[in-house]
Amino acid sequence: MVLNIITAGIAVLFLIVCVICVMSENSPSEKAASRNFFRRVRITLREINLPVFLLISALVIIAALKTDLLRLPVALVSAGLFAAGLFVLNSFRILCGLRSRKKKKSLRPLGWILPSKESKLTPEAGYRKEASETPISSELSERTSL
Repeated sequence: MVLNIITAGIAVLFLIVCVICVMSENSPSEKAASRNFFRRVRITLREINLPVFLLISALVIIAALKTDLLRLPVALVSAGLFAAGLFVLNSFRILCGLRSRKKKKSLRPLGWILPSKESKLTPEAGYRKEASETPISSELSERTSL
């Protein structure tokens, strides 16, 4: 009975901390200490990834199945609350797509680098992945090699 309460309490506390940390993410606070504290907690909680979540959930469910100290419905609800907390923390990654910031930054339009304004832009011409593909960088490398 005590283990059921502890497991459910930890899961509820984790969900509450996740919600508070995400709510404080965009609020402009005059006190840097509280803002930095919640930022550190949020970064630490975001380090819990899918394999760690699956391992913890599997251990709790296996403990519920093997022993009489923990009931299975309580273990499943605790795993669900833990999953909800992780979803709240990582919802920007899940809902906004899985593209990384680095990839988004490298695919920005570079139409102003094209040599002439008369050349027609195709969808592929507006995006360049590496700086070595741009006309200006090839001209610069030719000038510096002289």
